[in-house]
Amino acid sequence: MRRLSPLMLLAVAACADTTGPSDVPSLARIKEAEDSHGGTPFMVTLLPQNEVPGPGDPNPLASGVVYLTLNSGQEEICYRMSFSGLSTPAFAAHIHPGTATQAGPALVPLPLGGQMTETSTPIAQCVFVPREVVKAIRKDPANYYINVHTLVVPVPPGTPQPGRPGGAIRGQLEKTQGSNVNHG
Repeated sequence: MRRLSPLMLLAVAACADTTGPSDVPSLARIKEAEDSHGGTPFMVTLLPQNEVPGPGDPNPLASGVVYLTLNSGQEEICYRMSFSGLSTPAFAAHIHPGTATQAGPALVPLPLGGQMTETSTPIAQCVFVPREVVKAIRKDPANYYINVHTLVVPVPPGTPQPGRPGGAIRGQLEKTQGSNVNHG
């Protein structure tokens, strides 16, 4: 008989899906727990009105969400980002230092997977981040934000520029109770 490792027992207990009539654990959720890189989970809601200095994306329906885990032991940040409604294609996303009323320099690039022609797309991956940077962000997440930058596009003279190279949508990091970030 094969013994279950403590991690597997923890995964089974944590991932039990009791919404079904049989109360059988969801094997997909167990696999997700086993493959997860771990770390402290965070969430960010991205909105144009959060951009500092404004204005953000001119489309009031532009928005996004980022789920991320910070793991100082593995020196990485894993994230799942999705956004939609951008007026022009996204070309970059970053974690920056700064409170909700401050703009700061780019600190951690969050690659968009070469999808610079998209105004909406899901992205999921992990990036290397030095241990001390991960620890600093984890210690004081309210002093860090993520924003998505959009391309400047040719427009007729006198027409407002829809591109926002300084940032189109933005949100502050917030701790969360769990994470659906999973990168095998």
